[in-house]
Amino acid sequence: MSLRSLIAFLISALAFGIIPSCFPSHGLSVEDYDTVLTGYIPETPFASYRTFAMPDTIIHVGDDTDKLLGRSYDAMILSTIVRNLEARGFRRVVDTLQEAPDVMVYVAATASSFTSYYGSWDDYWGGYWGGWGSYYPPYWGPSYGAVTYNIGRLNIDMVDRDITQRSGKNPIVWSGSLSGLLTGTISRAYFTTKLNQIFEQSPYLLSGGAQ
Repeated sequence: MSLRSLIAFLISALAFGIIPSCFPSHGLSVEDYDTVLTGYIPETPFASYRTFAMPDTIIHVGDDTDKLLGRSYDAMILSTIVRNLEARGFRRVVDTLQEAPDVMVYVAATASSFTSYYGSWDDYWGGYWGGWGSYYPPYWGPSYGAVTYNIGRLNIDMVDRDITQRSGKNPIVWSGSLSGLLTGTISRAYFTTKLNQIFEQSPYLLSGGAQ
């Protein structure tokens, strides 16, 4: 799969896989709308990698992201990513001036607010109130409503900078994405479980340092 196909797949999945036609829906919880996606370039020699570097800040994309997401989970997200990579044999490089890492890992977040409009056909029978002298007529016709919901996305990209230098191709060799509704309270334990799932879905992401 080419990188262009990978990106198209991720965008399509996000567009059609997590946004329900009408939310809320019949008792489903916020967690029921979460989606974890991963993808990679098949010819990537992951076993040849030993080290990685990662900025200590998550990139918040878009004007609404800081307002809707905040940064209370940033430290937990970054530490969970580091822990998973180290468990797969990668060693983190902190000073990239002293040592050039094999890959760079970038983390970005975005959030958007959407309003969904829906309608139904209702009818009301006429009746009396205030005694028998007052009457309201029957009514039938459409009624409308709107629901506003927030969607948050977290994306993790692994970049091999040498690929660009050698071949001029896009250097992103692996990507993981977590998307879901930003409604209600999501516990840190649940969030950590979803982050771990990104790596569990990527068994090929194993550094040569783990062998």
